[in-house]
Amino acid sequence: MADEDLISPPKLRALITRAADDAKPLCEALRARGLEPVLVPLIHKVPDLEAVAEVAARGHDGWVLTSPAAVRALREVRVRPAWVAAIGPATRRAAEDQGIAVDRVPPRALREAMIEALGELRGQRVLYPKSDRAPPGLSEALRASGARVDEVVAYRNVEPLGVARALRAVWPVDLVLLLSGSAARRLAAHIPPPWEDRVRVLAIGPSTEEAARAQRIRVDAVADPHTLSGLLSLLEAQLIG
Repeated sequence: MADEDLISPPKLRALITRAADDAKPLCEALRARGLEPVLVPLIHKVPDLEAVAEVAARGHDGWVLTSPAAVRALREVRVRPAWVAAIGPATRRAAEDQGIAVDRVPPRALREAMIEALGELRGQRVLYPKSDRAPPGLSEALRASGARVDEVVAYRNVEPLGVARALRAVWPVDLVLLLSGSAARRLAAHIPPPWEDRVRVLAIGPSTEEAARAQRIRVDAVADPHTLSGLLSLLEAQLIG
């Protein structure tokens, strides 16, 4: 057998831009699929526990949770509502790991699906802990359903130090996995597109795709469902194809 027959082909390198606190499951999933995860967090989430605890102390009929980071910002809150809704399975797991029982998870991780899952909210007081960069659509939809909404900035989404240098050190990669619009914007700011064709870009959902395309990032495919498992299924399909 020739020596070259013993040499394995190089692993595809996949850029992960998630916050470091959220990246471990994705890194492990990529390794299990034979890829090399390249972690450069483009997001750092700074919680405001005091603000969340102060608003939550007013008492609420329900909580609407849209990210694991929002769940973590509730860790000092001991008063529980009658119901809790989580946007998807990752947020649900984060809540249950923290001892928060989740009653409602929409079938799709979309604002419209969340509103449909919640149903009539007239007269109910709802706590919505959110990012400082969250668009107003969900809070407006909750109010349109009749809820009295207490919005509170649960965490700030900031850019970590040294991102530009870290990205230049690993670029180019074979795959880019985008899980948020803010990651897409920061990536484009430091590695301006268009990129070479070998770089394939997968987005977790339509809002992330929209933000990426606004930055001239060519998105090759969008996950459906818009969850981490949906993104991994899309990745597997892309690799087979």
